[in-house]
Amino acid sequence: MNRGEHLLRCLRQANVFAPAACEHDLQVTGNLEKAKQTCESWAQTYPREWSPHGGQDKEPKLRLSLETRAAENVTVICCKGRIAYGSEAAALSGEVAELARQTRQLVIDLSGVEMIDAAGLGALISVAVTAQASQCSIKLAAPSNRIRQLLELTKLAPVFELYPTLDAATVASRGQAA
Repeated sequence: MNRGEHLLRCLRQANVFAPAACEHDLQVTGNLEKAKQTCESWAQTYPREWSPHGGQDKEPKLRLSLETRAAENVTVICCKGRIAYGSEAAALSGEVAELARQTRQLVIDLSGVEMIDAAGLGALISVAVTAQASQCSIKLAAPSNRIRQLLELTKLAPVFELYPTLDAATVASRGQAA
C-alpha cells in the first residue's frame, strides 16, 4: 500500500473526506456495495455538505475563522470552522508563517474545528515545518476526538505536541518560554 492509499484509508476510517473514501473503497476492495455504504453513511451524517456519491450539492457552510491573541510570550490562534482545501488551509498556513517570525511560542486552539480534510492535514504539516524553521515551538490544543483520531491514524500526532485543553497548552508554552 502506498502513502496515498494509506492516507485515503485513514481518512475514510475517520469519515473526514467521504468522496475520496468512496473512491478508495471501490479501487482497493473492488466492492461497489461497500463504497456506496460509505458514501451513504457520509451523506446521512453530513447531508448539507456532500451528495451521497461525492459531488458537491452546494457550497459547504463551514468556513475557517482565525482569531489571534498574545499574552505572556505565548501567541494563540483560535480556529473555528474547518481546515480544508482552498482558502481555509492557506489562511492558517499564512497566519502561522507571519506569526512564527514574531513569536517563539505558538498554540493553535482546535476546539472550534469541526473538520479537517487532506489539504488541511497538509496545512498542519506546513505549519509545523514553518514553525520549526523559525525556531518557534508549536502546540495543538483541544482537538476533538475525531480530529485527534485523524492525527493518530495518519501518524501525524507525534509531529505535534497535543494538549487536551487550551489552558494546558498555554501553561506548557509558558514553561518553555521561561
